[in-house]
Amino acid sequence: MPSSVSSIPSPTPPTKPPPPPPSTGSSRRSRLSTVCPPTSSKSSFLVSRTQILLTLIAFLSVLLLAILFTFILTRDVLLREYIEGRIADDDSNINESKSFDGIISTKLPEVAKLVGRVQHERATDINRFRVPGKSLVAPATSNNETLEEEDKEDEQESSVSTTAEEPGADELRLSGELYPIWYNLTMKIFVPGFGAQIPDENNLTFNGDLLMKFRVEQSTRRIELNALKLSFDRVNLEKYQLNRVDENNQNMSKSAPKVVEVKVDEAREKVFFELDGTLEKGNEYLFRIPYTGPIASKLSGLYLTTYTTLAGEHKCAAVTQMEPTDARRMVPCFDEPHFKAIYRLNIIHPFGSRAVSNAKEIRDGVATDNEEWIQTDFDETLPMSSYLLALVVSDFDYVEGYTKRGIRFRIWARQDAVNFTSYALQAGIRVLEFYEDYYGIEFSLPKQDMMAFPDFAAGAMENWGLVTYREKYLLYSPELYTAQQKMAVASVVAHELAHQWFGNLVTMRWWSDLWLNEGFATLMEYLGTDAISNGGFRMRDYFIIEALDSAFDRDSRATSHPLFFEIRKAEDVSEAFDSITYSKGASVLRMIRSVMGEESFKSGLNIYLNRFKYHNAEHSDLWDALTEAVPQHLLDSEGKPFNVKNFAKYWTEQTGFPVVKRISPNKVLLTQQRFRLDHIVGDYSIDEKGVKIDKNNNNTFSIKNQQNNPNNLTTTNINLNKTSLIVQQKHVGNVKLESSSKLIENSGDKNLQDDEKKNEEEEEFKWDIPIWWSINGTDQPMLWLKDSTELETSAGDVIVLNIRSQGFYRVQYAPDEMEQIRQQLFDNHTKLSMGSRVRIIDDAFTLAEGGYLPYEDTLNLTQYLAKEEEYPPWEIALTGFNVIQSYFDDEPETEDLRAYIKLLIGDIFERELDKLGDWEPGDGEKHFFN
Repeated sequence: MPSSVSSIPSPTPPTKPPPPPPSTGSSRRSRLSTVCPPTSSKSSFLVSRTQILLTLIAFLSVLLLAILFTFILTRDVLLREYIEGRIADDDSNINESKSFDGIISTKLPEVAKLVGRVQHERATDINRFRVPGKSLVAPATSNNETLEEEDKEDEQESSVSTTAEEPGADELRLSGELYPIWYNLTMKIFVPGFGAQIPDENNLTFNGDLLMKFRVEQSTRRIELNALKLSFDRVNLEKYQLNRVDENNQNMSKSAPKVVEVKVDEAREKVFFELDGTLEKGNEYLFRIPYTGPIASKLSGLYLTTYTTLAGEHKCAAVTQMEPTDARRMVPCFDEPHFKAIYRLNIIHPFGSRAVSNAKEIRDGVATDNEEWIQTDFDETLPMSSYLLALVVSDFDYVEGYTKRGIRFRIWARQDAVNFTSYALQAGIRVLEFYEDYYGIEFSLPKQDMMAFPDFAAGAMENWGLVTYREKYLLYSPELYTAQQKMAVASVVAHELAHQWFGNLVTMRWWSDLWLNEGFATLMEYLGTDAISNGGFRMRDYFIIEALDSAFDRDSRATSHPLFFEIRKAEDVSEAFDSITYSKGASVLRMIRSVMGEESFKSGLNIYLNRFKYHNAEHSDLWDALTEAVPQHLLDSEGKPFNVKNFAKYWTEQTGFPVVKRISPNKVLLTQQRFRLDHIVGDYSIDEKGVKIDKNNNNTFSIKNQQNNPNNLTTTNINLNKTSLIVQQKHVGNVKLESSSKLIENSGDKNLQDDEKKNEEEEEFKWDIPIWWSINGTDQPMLWLKDSTELETSAGDVIVLNIRSQGFYRVQYAPDEMEQIRQQLFDNHTKLSMGSRVRIIDDAFTLAEGGYLPYEDTLNLTQYLAKEEEYPPWEIALTGFNVIQSYFDDEPETEDLRAYIKLLIGDIFERELDKLGDWEPGDGEKHFFN
């Protein structure tokens, strides 16, 4: 067992630093090596098993990266083959003619023919393994890297609880009877590897002595705190000192109740201190709690990270990761985001190490009575949520700089990597100054630290004043890394520093509004990264092909969820860390900004941040603040003054997004419906021979049966009598072109009734949709679409909706409109903005994938890409081509598709080479051309 906490001095209120600690460790009986162990102190069997597991994981990771890298470089291989004339013989006719009509007539029919069939097979595979109500996508989490043995230990320890039954959601929440004011925490961190002689029983543990001040919101006879894996003395109860603070807040009364019992409930992750009297409402108390805890091997709470130097030396560091609910692993506390309090830390750590925390150090590494241990005391933090608490004990080095206002900025890394932190320092300083100007609110702290670790569960964590990163997101050197890595470092730094306002200064009240934190940070990271690069990265363009596209994809699935949804258990918050929270949140906020205008939006943010700084807020508070800044001339769909709350509720409180389409062939009449990729739609009849359907333009549909005997599905309890594919047939010249149109599953009359019910439910999804549009490349005033909207146009006008991709919706054009747009792109694509071109291409590919649009129309649209020299349209098109290619696997049509892409890219590549003149590839680039 760890040694008694009595060797730690009692902490004092935040205004008085604690006295130096007494001598510890020198008189201990048994000692460990002072060298950091390469593995934890588990049995050799578990160590061996863990090593095997980690080796296997490393091998699979390398294999996966190799496959991914090969796939990404496919386009470069295609370019190389084109330049050297190594295109296969069966493609030679394409290279000779370079005729788009020839491509359509000789290659695209074969490409499109199999798309529907393979698309159907993929959908069947998904349905085969779908369990009602369950997502097929593993939820993203902020700290999900655990070892198998650690998980088993968690399960075993959780079983030691005062309650046998599974706790309900309300039982996992704190009662709210008490509210914290400040914590003063003194800890001794027994982390090996720095020369201090640590007793066996103390190795990889910490001793804590907490003095907290709280206010009584409701009279009670117990003190309830969150705690997990912490040990408390249940015998010597006199250690727990409770004193009432008198009215002048200066003196302490001894008349407070005493602790008579300590109950630890691992299942509820709580500790209860039962009292012999009542804590009266309105009173304030000081409560001292000595305790001990482990330094974990899993990447949460206070955990141990190990690494090996270039010289082969094993090194250790103690690191924290508290979000979402792991502060309770290091300190008993009110571990819910709305319990904001001041923290002051006093850390006793081995000589040779440095301690870094949220606040600035006021005594750094001062000597103690034991020469092997030193102490670092930190200033008070600002009021903050427990999940932002951070502490690091390491021997890392740093580089340092200052902002124009004198804020100290440090980037920390292991000694072998600190030379790769200069770019992050420059980026951090620049973006912090940009945010101060954009928000109109100065950064609240006197210092900002950022630290890089070899193993870190999250990509990065926005702890206030001490942001922690995985190394790949903070290290950069132009000699070793690509420009893509430089952009990644800039964007992650911009994201985390945006949190210093959205999330830290103002925090969501509960995890149901997590998107307020992450959506804003995601939106601002694109603006911040552009500020870092002085616009060189063009991140506003990247938003369309990254965040917006990611949100579209995730939100088109049946397993999506609203931005705001009820999270009853704090442990379930990890499921909310997904692309809906991040990317859709950012996309909806971006759309609101486009409706309001940039300056009005910024004014609303300033109102919001100033009103709720150092406090918590809900999404309705944001809507109210933004509404106050709405320009007077802005009206809603009913002609009334625009109210952000009335508009935003459609986009934040219901799942999915709309597709806007034209329903009348004689005039531009817009309507909306929810867009789904995994939908089952269509008017169909079934007979023994197949399916015959009459649609617009007298198109004929035929069937290819894929599964006549679904006996292999018995393990999933899915009963499919027949699965059929409807293939639309058209003719281009003399070539018949088939493309996917509808996917149906025939399991009898009940399925038909279910489909009708689904269609009725879809009718309930409605949005107020801002329509940004242009006629013949000229922007028109924004208008609203609620149920239907008619546009005033002339015959032959080229109408484009959702220009610059400002809205979170897709557009389905009528066939004649699609042809007009195709012709405009082919004649002069620059007449349409780059963002509009991206939206047209992306919508076309996705609508075809979902069965809303024939693939023929999509592939015809891509002909213009031979003239496209902007990166975002190409990126989105290649993504669409990759989806098609994934349908084929080893089918011969794959080569037809690749030959088509080669032709499109080849013209552009030749033009770019001509611009370079006598340029020759450098040593690091020749492998792309050999």
